[in-house]
Amino acid sequence: MEKILAVLALVLCCIPSLLEAQPWVQELDSVLLTLTEQEMFNGQVLLVEKDEIVFYNGYGSYDNKPIDTTSLLPIASVSKSITAFGIMILKEQGKLSYDDKITEYLPGMPYPDITIRQLLNQTSGIPNFLSVAIEYGDTTRVMNRVMNKDRIFELIKDVSPTAGKAGEKFFYNNSNYLLCRSIIESVSGMSYSDFMAQNLWEPLDMNQTESDTNDYPEDIQINTNNFYNPESEINSTARDLFRFSQALTNDILVSQESVEEAFSQTRLNDGTISNYGLGWYIRETPDNKSVGHWGGGELIKSYLEIYLTEEKKLVILSVNSTGYIDKTYRVIRNIWENKPYEIPTQLSEYDIDPKLFQQYTGRYLTPNLGLLHISTENGKLYLRPDPVPGKEELVPSSDSTFYFRNQDLEWQFYHSGKGDVIGFGFKDDRKNMGPKQD
Repeated sequence: MEKILAVLALVLCCIPSLLEAQPWVQELDSVLLTLTEQEMFNGQVLLVEKDEIVFYNGYGSYDNKPIDTTSLLPIASVSKSITAFGIMILKEQGKLSYDDKITEYLPGMPYPDITIRQLLNQTSGIPNFLSVAIEYGDTTRVMNRVMNKDRIFELIKDVSPTAGKAGEKFFYNNSNYLLCRSIIESVSGMSYSDFMAQNLWEPLDMNQTESDTNDYPEDIQINTNNFYNPESEINSTARDLFRFSQALTNDILVSQESVEEAFSQTRLNDGTISNYGLGWYIRETPDNKSVGHWGGGELIKSYLEIYLTEEKKLVILSVNSTGYIDKTYRVIRNIWENKPYEIPTQLSEYDIDPKLFQQYTGRYLTPNLGLLHISTENGKLYLRPDPVPGKEELVPSSDSTFYFRNQDLEWQFYHSGKGDVIGFGFKDDRKNMGPKQD
């Protein structure tokens, strides 16, 4: 406990007058204020050097309230690192082993050969449960109940969808961590939210972190966009995520041996290496090592990065600014590192001739995103990944380039020398475009 209190004291003492420090700090604050005024950034930014917070501030608004350093914001898939930490705690308590079969804790789950470790490092081979729900659930009409965790587990046990061979390849799949959460509940005898509150939030003084239940009233209108909602969402602050990172780098609650194991790359069945450890992406060279996790969702994006060699940390939580957040992230990093940077500019909608849309409709098989369906409806162009039922409008920025209103992505339709549409993919990345199928 003394070690925990010492670290927390260090965190708290570093907060006052952060924006009155070095010139780069003032420059970064000025740039973020400009982006906020232009409605291009809303969120929190926290930067750390050698356990000292050197920058921390909130910008913009969320839910019609100004964002400050105490505002709770969704952290999306950064929660995977936290869930993995919960499993780590149970392992250190002797209540489970990473190499235990998941059916020991989730009876009836039709995957008897998969281990907890393979869930954590995303090599289990299980199918994406959303795809299963789409295939076996009726998403063409209003459904009478949300597909929550219990319903999706019932469906998985009932239809036994095929899994790939465990340990064969890395496949980022939210369903792995849905099962991890359920294992925490099975082993601890507590709800996920209560376990985290008792074992993480309270010991680490993460008093601005909470996990909601995602309970829906019985009479809610269910549609194809909200019918599948099996997980609760963690909301937190950048400072609380920093406190969580301190537990990892200062051996609080868990041992250094466990942390090193979590921060180690995964060896696949064929001997090749995956750069995903136990809840962390890992970047490693002979001279440098860093770990991190990132999360994204509808209008949200989160970053938690730990630069182990440099003894630095970065936390960014953004809301309602996903159309520019990746560019904003690069600006933050470059100003911090005293490198040249370019302030993002707003994309504007191009006055395109809608007749061009007919050339673009069809299916495109992309190497990284699978089959994409491009369709026209009411004079607008839409993209739908297969087999997801929802679609996203493609907003024109030129005759051949498009963007999403709420994501930092630009797309391009590629033409042959004769002017025929031959492919679709990310802008200026012709070699990875998806060829048109029809």
